[in-house]
Amino acid sequence: MDMKKDRGGRIAANFRSANIAEGLAIQMLRPFAAVAPVPREEDYGIDLIGTLIRKSGRVYVAEESFTVQIKTHTSANFHFSGEGLRWLRELDLPYFPVVADLGNARLSLFTLNRHRGAFIRNSLVSEIILTIDGDGMHHFPLGDPLLTWTLEEAAHPEFSAWAYSVLKPAIQIESWNQRYAPAQSIRDLKYETQLFSNRRSDGTAALVPSAGEIMHIPPGDGQFIQDTILRVLEPFTGWISNTGKHDHLGVELLNIRGAFRRLGLDPDPDGSWDQIASEMDEHAVKQEPTA
Repeated sequence: MDMKKDRGGRIAANFRSANIAEGLAIQMLRPFAAVAPVPREEDYGIDLIGTLIRKSGRVYVAEESFTVQIKTHTSANFHFSGEGLRWLRELDLPYFPVVADLGNARLSLFTLNRHRGAFIRNSLVSEIILTIDGDGMHHFPLGDPLLTWTLEEAAHPEFSAWAYSVLKPAIQIESWNQRYAPAQSIRDLKYETQLFSNRRSDGTAALVPSAGEIMHIPPGDGQFIQDTILRVLEPFTGWISNTGKHDHLGVELLNIRGAFRRLGLDPDPDGSWDQIASEMDEHAVKQEPTA
């Protein structure tokens, strides 16, 4: 963009169009999300951070958060390369591209799920241009939107419940993907584009997104994988030893520990599992029927 156009009472036409699109999108997201716009000078690829809200009686409850980048439909290219691609791969919150059609006051919200394999940590892909209809070397078609809606529909009393029912599972699945991205595990997001006109009698979407199969692309980040296993195994031992159903399997808990140790990962460096297994055995004996 020629910055000289933005001097002396002037602003570039495409820059103003982008501002209008962003403003429209913010208002059309607010029925179902608390929106925190990112100031222009701090915009490095995210236009806003949204937090899904659910109506509960006379209040709204804040739930999962997500990020959004907005483009006009006449310039709907989301470009990532170099450090920008690394940034996208390492985001903590799920990222959703949004395309604004100003002429029809319509928004379409897309997901990156179909291309997650292209921006895993060890991917050889160096540049990604997410696009509506491009077919260049680095173009990755966005495909069908997750949902699309108009400004008029956003004002409908049932709109927030409908949008919530679509986005809730999608955000949860994509949050999972962001969380386990270092392990290079990807959960498929199964969906069809949802339209507000296609909803149930209670106002929710007729066909909500759902979790599909998990694909793993080895090897992943070994340290992240080991840390994740260790964080899970400690509460696992606490749970398994308190269900009342597994007390007779204390020896199996020690076998699990032994297997991990032989693989070079020690889930019980202080030996506390011995005491846990012993207590499980004691409880199992007490539960045995008396003659």
